[in-house]
Amino acid sequence: MNTIDDFGRQWQIHGHIDDDYWCNVDVLRDYVGPLLDLNDVEGTATAEVGSGSGRIIRMLNECKPASLHAIEPSVGVEVLRRNTLDIPNLEIHHRRGDDFDISGLDFIFSLGVIQFIQNPLPTLINIRNNLSNTGKFVIWVYGKENNGLYLAFFRSVHLITRRLNDRILDYVSAGLNYLLLPYIFLCRFLPLPMREYVREVFAKCGMQKRKYIIFDQLNPTFAKYYTRDELVDLLTAAGFHNIETHHRHGYSWTAVCSKNQDDLLIPGPQPSSPG
Repeated sequence: MNTIDDFGRQWQIHGHIDDDYWCNVDVLRDYVGPLLDLNDVEGTATAEVGSGSGRIIRMLNECKPASLHAIEPSVGVEVLRRNTLDIPNLEIHHRRGDDFDISGLDFIFSLGVIQFIQNPLPTLINIRNNLSNTGKFVIWVYGKENNGLYLAFFRSVHLITRRLNDRILDYVSAGLNYLLLPYIFLCRFLPLPMREYVREVFAKCGMQKRKYIIFDQLNPTFAKYYTRDELVDLLTAAGFHNIETHHRHGYSWTAVCSKNQDDLLIPGPQPSSPG
């Protein structure tokens, strides 16, 4: 519950969504990498678990699903509602990930959520239970591989920042944002840690959204950085099959998996029969 409360307060101060790169569907393509063609989402019943302020929901809406569901357990659900008023086929569920009931979904996305749940297995089992027989689950989590230096810094700083008032943490995040400007510049020329992510994602976000990203790292009470094997083992324990992984920019993990073993693809809309 602490982490849900953390994010509920966070969305109330960092819930602004606009048309910059951070909110663009290109970021969603970057998340899924080669594992999923977003054109496959068109015409499907799609949901997101842990919708926060609605940033990913707006990206998913660009993919033209037939129906769209946002599952968000925190008080930030009111920010989510305000940010998605223009999406007519969206249904918002103020529920936990282990407690929603929307059977027959073709796709469920959960990007940057599962790593904040101390015991994610009940949530993942419920996600699987709500998929159609040919349904796919798309997950993105923080990765452990190649992040040794960052994790050493993060763990020491996080001991303090997770206890800070959100307004104070906002100032700390703003300060770190400015301190990172030379690092962003040097990543253009030097093979520094997380260089690909910094160049391809972080640097493309404006100062405000980069502050959001920093705050998002430092705020939660709990956060786990997964190895690939840990992620695959967790998804297998939840009953998923056909697990494919993508090492996003060498620092995090995306996985796409199926509810059932033999359902490799979700059939898209079929052409009408002649005559």
